[in-house]
Amino acid sequence: SLFSISHQSLACSDIGAQLSAGYGIETRIGLHCAPLAHRTIGTYPGGTVRIAPSVYHTRADFKYLVHALEEIARS
Repeated sequence: SLFSISHQSLACSDIGAQLSAGYGIETRIGLHCAPLAHRTIGTYPGGTVRIAPSVYHTRADFKYLVHALEEIARS
């Protein structure tokens, strides 16, 4: 399972870099080998930030992710 996010005024590359450098959260950014899909959903050419949770992530991990995303969006 995975999900992708974007922000109306922040580049996905900036979000991914801030998650990694500031919070230790690793993601994938970009078009994810699907540029036509991104054209369809309106995220071309910047793409999205892709987050892939696993069974090893805890509720606390998700709370930390949401907290990090909120702080990045506010900055």
